[in-house]
This record gives sequence, C-alpha cells and structure tokens, in this order.
Amino acid sequence: MSEAVWIALGSFVLSLGIAVVTGTIGVRKLSDNIQTALDQKIDRLRDQMITAEMGYERRVSQTDAGLRRLIHEVEFYVRDNYVKEPVFQQMIQMLSDNNSNQFKSMQTQLDRIFDKLDNISGT
Repeated sequence: MSEAVWIALGSFVLSLGIAVVTGTIGVRKLSDNIQTALDQKIDRLRDQMITAEMGYERRVSQTDAGLRRLIHEVEFYVRDNYVKEPVFQQMIQMLSDNNSNQFKSMQTQLDRIFDKLDNISGT
C-alpha cells in the first residue's frame, strides 16, 4: 500500500474517532438537557402538589372548626330544650351507680390477682 492509502486510512480512522467523541459529547449534553427539564418539571409538580395540599388542609380545618361550632351549638340546644332536670338527675345517678359497680368489680378482680401473685411469690 502506498503512503496516500495509509494517510487516507489514518484520516478516516481519525475522523471516525472524532465523530464518536463528538457524538458522545452531544449525547451527554442532550441527556443533561433532558435531565434538567425533567427535574424542573418534577419541582414544578411538587410545588403544585404542596400548594394544593396546603389549600386542602386549610379547607378541612375550616370545615372542622365549623362542624365543632355547630356540634357545640346543637349540644347546648338539646341540653337546654330537651333534657329536663329530673331526667338529668336520674341519668347522673344511673351513671354513678354503674361506675361504682364496675369499680367494685375491678377492685375484686385486682384483689384476686394480687392474692395469686402473693401465693406464687411465697409471701
């Protein structure tokens, strides 16, 4: 082979190498541009989501406060208009009796447990 063929072959290989390097750099830049665009879009969507969530929380808080206020008003209305004092006193007495019976039952059960623990420990 002549020198011209070798020079042409060398030029071809050198051009091919330069094309590969240039292509790789181009692909890298394109990849970076795509990644940057995706990151910006993700950030924008995250900001929109946070804003929407804060608005939702504010609306839920306002609704919750309104419901609490309404329930409070209904409780007072029912107390003032439907519950008479004798019925109220009967209810208090019934709850008191029920709680004292439950307390006595719990105390009895606790005494039995303590007795068993004392028998197990030998004291």
